[in-house]
Amino acid sequence: MTPKRVLRLASLAEAITWALLIIGMVLKYGPTQWPLGVSIAGSLHGAAFLTYLYVGLVTGINQRFGWVEYLLGGLSSVFPFATVPYDLVMERRGRLEGDWRIASVEFGARHDEGSTAHAPLERFLPLVRWSNYHPFTITSFVMLAAALILAGALDQH
Repeated sequence: MTPKRVLRLASLAEAITWALLIIGMVLKYGPTQWPLGVSIAGSLHGAAFLTYLYVGLVTGINQRFGWVEYLLGGLSSVFPFATVPYDLVMERRGRLEGDWRIASVEFGARHDEGSTAHAPLERFLPLVRWSNYHPFTITSFVMLAAALILAGALDQH
């Protein structure tokens, strides 16, 4: 799976769980007064939010994002449904093209600028490599975190 595809899936998941959370809030504060919807949707959204941030970080390292691109990506996760437009803009700008990098020598020059300036988080390329070789471990951590968040939320009700 390419960086573009992984970021697309994470941004869609984050946007869908935003919608679920909004529906849950309508159910909680609307005529039904059902607070469990927010607990479940909130837990799912929390897991999707953390996943999106991690995927954005790893993708950014791989694609040699600058600080502004990291900042915009992080901010897009705070506002409902903003991750999808961010993802589309990054794709349109050509910042998501290519495959996963496997060696630091592949970080010679930025594709869009032709300069040899280093990306700010380039030194974390081993994190990208580790993520690529351990997808089930990452998935297990995310599922465990989601289960713990959900258990904690349900315990309060």
